[in-house]
Amino acid sequence: MSVQSSPMLVLSYNICYQAMCHDGHGSAAQLGMSCTWSSVNNMTICALNIARMIDGTPGAAGYANYDFVGLQEANYADELALQATNTLAHMQKVTSKATGTPNAKGAKMASFYNQNKYTLVESFCGTFSSKNLERPFHILLLNGIATSDSILFINVHTPHGKDVNTHTNVPYMNFDAVAYDLSKAASGMKSFDASKNYTIIMTGDFNETGWNWGNNDLIPKQWSPLHFAGLATTVAISNVVFSCSQDNGCWEKADGMRGGDYIFSSLTPATISVPQNYVFAPQGACGDANVMKTIWQSDHLPVTASIS
Repeated sequence: MSVQSSPMLVLSYNICYQAMCHDGHGSAAQLGMSCTWSSVNNMTICALNIARMIDGTPGAAGYANYDFVGLQEANYADELALQATNTLAHMQKVTSKATGTPNAKGAKMASFYNQNKYTLVESFCGTFSSKNLERPFHILLLNGIATSDSILFINVHTPHGKDVNTHTNVPYMNFDAVAYDLSKAASGMKSFDASKNYTIIMTGDFNETGWNWGNNDLIPKQWSPLHFAGLATTVAISNVVFSCSQDNGCWEKADGMRGGDYIFSSLTPATISVPQNYVFAPQGACGDANVMKTIWQSDHLPVTASIS
């Protein structure tokens, strides 16, 4: 039985390889070219905007810091953390690189946890079983310091929906394709025990997994990410944000073509929203670089949830 005593603050954000690396290739090439290098070593102007937004979110929501942060396409995560002086700089992180996405240079994944609340027992960094581009995932097994909770923090960047799991021949449109890979990884972790009542928190860019184009919604909103490993615990989300995507990085409102950036929880269904302090572009400003240089962040929107 979970004894989580205070709400958790969780952030999920695909911070865009092109935006982090001033890269003019791929789907966000236009944004990548706009995200020029700043005077801070290995930091684009967009990366600095991201760091400021991340740093301001907890205070705007009435928190001292996050519990968990899941970043995807997080190249220069070390430098980013140093710039988020009030938040990420005071958290522990696990990082890995998937060499096949989005290009040969490789995109990083970074998973942060609050070291004042949790201790890391074991972590696993893996990639999904798609024939196409490598997509990474992390599984962090932690213990609560002030509670008796055993926690699984899972951060994912799933393959696109039409990609097929090579082990099961199930397309990643189906949550079971994701669950198979996560379950296989968890089963190999020395400290994982399927008989435990874990609290599970998930973040990630899920691309089209679960997306129903007919309803323009995520269906289902509840699933069991480790059931192939014998852990039947379900995680849930209560709503979606249309967070994907704006290839030029100019967001006037949350009006992407679909969802995809989610937070799931086994405690209560996560209600996600764009952080209160996120700065949307003024109407008509998308073509004005002088205005946008302090606004551009990613081709995705960040999402947060307060979970209790």
